[in-house]
Amino acid sequence: KTTKSVVTEKLIYGMDFSYNIYVCECSNNSVSVFDTNLNFLKRIPLKSPHITSGTHSHSIRLYEDNMYVMFDGSNYHIQVFSQEGQLIRSVISRSDIGDSFFFSLDRIGNVIIADYYGNQIKISSNTGNLIHTISNDELTKDQKLSYPTGISVDKQNNIVVAHRNKKCNLIAF
Repeated sequence: KTTKSVVTEKLIYGMDFSYNIYVCECSNNSVSVFDTNLNFLKRIPLKSPHITSGTHSHSIRLYEDNMYVMFDGSNYHIQVFSQEGQLIRSVISRSDIGDSFFFSLDRIGNVIIADYYGNQIKISSNTGNLIHTISNDELTKDQKLSYPTGISVDKQNNIVVAHRNKKCNLIAF
């Protein structure tokens, strides 16, 4: 039995409905696409005036036919790109993200952001309008956020948050 692996600077990926794997390539601000057997299919260069020296693609999620990409560096933001790498729109800027490294999308395309240092979750529409902020004040003692390091949303729109202390929470929203 043989296995394949993909080596990238950061393996933050998304998957489409055909189970193709989309991987952010941090050093060249592009997205590499692989099939389920990890065969390379294509590289998509991301084209945006907001990509400058010191800005790197950090993580990716897919919704419908678009790629939502978070960039880090001096200007955290999330932008939406076509499958050809053309910028469609900027969704969320640094002032709305805070110090976040992780995001997910719910089933209707809202952007769910884990604010690492703020210990909160921000929910924005897919056009960038802030809908709600979940802070520790709203959560039970067992749900309190402690430097969230990962976030996902299940089919029922429950938010699953992983923490630096190796704990996971399920938050109904």
